Amino acid sequence: HCIAALERISTNSNAERGDHALLLIESDNFKQLTDTLGLDAADLLLSELAQLIQRHLGADDIAGRFGNQTLGMISSAGSLDKVNELSETLRKGCEERIFELGAKSVSLTISVGVSLITSKGTNATNVLARANEALRIAQTEGGNRVHVIDPAAQEKADAAESLQWRDRIKSALSNNDFQLHYQSVVSLQDAPGEYREMLLRMRSAEGEIKPAEFMPAAQRHGLLPT
Repeated sequence: HCIAALERISTNSNAERGDHALLLIESDNFKQLTDTLGLDAADLLLSELAQLIQRHLGADDIAGRFGNQTLGMISSAGSLDKVNELSETLRKGCEERIFELGAKSVSLTISVGVSLITSKGTNATNVLARANEALRIAQTEGGNRVHVIDPAAQEKADAAESLQWRDRIKSALSNNDFQLHYQSVVSLQDAPGEYREMLLRMRSAEGEIKPAEFMPAAQRHGLLPT
């Protein structure tokens, strides 16, 4: 149900508004909690967490289970600020709550990975992958936090970086900052003749830059000889 809804929303989402987002939520140190509390109590804890999420669902939001310990919400909160606010509300609500599991009281923190949904090149698989990436980043950074991936913002950042490389390449061409280096190639079979490998480098204030860094931009902007 959740995947079908995610596919429908991803296909129909407005690229400019970015009016939906997928939130993936996992409890931190879930394995340790399972080992300490047992499987039944851990499942009960997930159920309590799901109820906390349910209380923050909007009229058009959808919640579900996306994995053994992964809960998710397809939110129609709208702007990036509102999605961040919702995610932080969930995180803080969990952090400040004491979960009662029978005779045991348990404190819990969560990590939230968020992918905004845009229509450009988007499908459910891509949205899930980005949200999962955001979740892993939040966990890697220590947990009990929110990490958001905004594809539109990333595209703008990539485009700006590409333009910066274009300008640097043009400047290097004007200032003769490209250098060719040669190094001998020795034949292990004693082949006749001399062979040399030619290496291109671009000089900069930070040192020499290898082609892997500037050649893709040179190709994108038509700066390679034809």
